[in-house]
Amino acid sequence: MNMKCPECKQVIDNVMAVDQDSKPKENDLMICTMCYSINAFDKDLKLVKASNDYVESIPEVMRFEIEKFLDDLKLRRAKDNAKLN
Repeated sequence: MNMKCPECKQVIDNVMAVDQDSKPKENDLMICTMCYSINAFDKDLKLVKASNDYVESIPEVMRFEIEKFLDDLKLRRAKDNAKLN
């Protein structure tokens, strides 16, 4: 898989699937680890920025897990940056 984040244009060349089915499907989410944008695959399996309506339609427990994941990514990046300085 080789595509770009629709938000920051970072090349996405590595993904981690939540389940064993690693082929993306329409509405599957992908979070950019560079800019933290929440993206989704459209009906043509093109990666697009997830709309606010779509994100709000995600069950609350899943949105909580996404926010937790994003917080962990940001914390990890801050720690890595601190090690470099």
